Amino acid sequence: HFPAVDRFCDMSRAPGEVPGWLQSFRAAARLSQQSRRMSSMSKHGRTSRISRKSKESRKTSRQSRQSKPSLALLSQEQSFIRDVFRPDDGVLDLGGQHLGDAIAVALAAAWPQLGRLQRLHLAGNDITDEGMAALIAAIEAHGPSPKLRRLNLRGNNLGPASVEALASLLPLLPKLESLDLGGNGLENFAAQFPGLQTWF
Repeated sequence: HFPAVDRFCDMSRAPGEVPGWLQSFRAAARLSQQSRRMSSMSKHGRTSRISRKSKESRKTSRQSRQSKPSLALLSQEQSFIRDVFRPDDGVLDLGGQHLGDAIAVALAAAWPQLGRLQRLHLAGNDITDEGMAALIAAIEAHGPSPKLRRLNLRGNNLGPASVEALASLLPLLPKLESLDLGGNGLENFAAQFPGLQTWF
């Protein structure tokens, strides 16, 4: 008599009845399958989250690259600036183009070539404080711009930071006569520019 055999081969069960050991085996198998499915689902969920994060990261990176002008685009914009600039009368009219901060950055890069500039029109270009900061930094780095007389920045997206930076820039613009900052919501800052013909 072997008790171990009796546990797996119960001869007293009714005909057609599934033996207890087989029932236990099937139950364990079902639990194992459920466990594997749950593990697979969890792994798939982690993979999906990682995949989504990876896609979001690539999208953010792509947007970041798009938000910053590439070297090729910057070169094109600088070429555009040179083509539009009229050195004979010192006018550079880029008004109403809605070019954003990219045009301010390109203008900053081209600034050393604009020594004869007398009138600069940048109205309606959606330039923000960030773009204006790049242009002002270029002017400061280059030194005085003795010929610039008129600066039109109407209808952009400039804030108080740009006003303060422009006010500090005045010593480098000794011939500046008029400054148009209208349409930027900066009416309260007119006192920053005494002696200038200004529009707010």
